[in-house]
Amino acid sequence: MATHTKNVPNIYHTEVKEWKSNLLFVDTELHFIEQLIHSYVFEPKTPTLFERLEYFKTQILDIKEQHKKMQHLIINHDNELGGIMECDDAQPLDASFEKKQLKISASYNQFMTSYKTLKSEIFEYCGSILKRNKK
Repeated sequence: MATHTKNVPNIYHTEVKEWKSNLLFVDTELHFIEQLIHSYVFEPKTPTLFERLEYFKTQILDIKEQHKKMQHLIINHDNELGGIMECDDAQPLDASFEKKQLKISASYNQFMTSYKTLKSEIFEYCGSILKRNKK
């Protein structure tokens, strides 16, 4: 049991590193998506094109704000976890920290689900109205 307790911070740290990596990737994707919806590669005669793109722009701003908050939350949590891991006494994590890890995990998963849903909506819509190259 003691071995498991000592490994818990490492397991949490691995999970946090994955979250941070995924959020960096999301940041790159968001930049691309913003460039896409601000570009002029769409069929101009598409009904409600302007309204749809404006809706997506608003949704992107919202998801970017959520992304920023999630990054700060995870960075702060990672710093706290790093402090715990540096302690030599290897005390077991208290229940409140484990609860915090689970809460952040749930928030992260909810954010990723929202982001992936929006990304799919945008790609599906934009893919259907891209200008066709005429030869």
